[in-house]
Amino acid sequence: GVTAFSITLTTTQDTLDEIDETVPVTVGGVTGAGTITDDDATPSLSINDVTVNEAAGTATFTVTLSAASGQTVSVGYNSSNGSATAGSDYTALVPGTLTFAPGVVSQTVTVNITNDTVFESAEDFNVNLTAPTNATIADGSGLGTITDNDAAPTVSSVSAATAVEATSLVHTVTLSNASASATTF
Repeated sequence: GVTAFSITLTTTQDTLDEIDETVPVTVGGVTGAGTITDDDATPSLSINDVTVNEAAGTATFTVTLSAASGQTVSVGYNSSNGSATAGSDYTALVPGTLTFAPGVVSQTVTVNITNDTVFESAEDFNVNLTAPTNATIADGSGLGTITDNDAAPTVSSVSAATAVEATSLVHTVTLSNASASATTF
């Protein structure tokens, strides 16, 4: 006299953000579907700040997910000027995309730094995260600080000069290297 019975399938708790999953159950040639609804939070993305000496040649930023994901995560990136100028202090990034395969929690973005000969203060630029897929952005701007490796300029020579009485002696003073700020002796 039994016309219905139950089949129980136990699900497993995990910590991966993932799409809802379907589990087909077939009995006597007839199939029914069960759906496991994901209950894990969407991970967030953050990028660190980096300080490098201009002689280092590169600044490498790390983009990190707050937790591993069961889905592919992607995020766009680009660079922007602060007090540093693309083209003279660093090479601007061509806008690109980082892709995190399921389970991967970090990726890097490398920016080329220009090693010039100008004495200057520390300068900065930004690496920005944009348009995430399957994640949110917690900290979307990495500050890149470039410290200078050049010595303050010194007087390297003073030229000789000759003048007729009642005219001016003009000496040329040469500095050892350029400076981004006024130099006084």
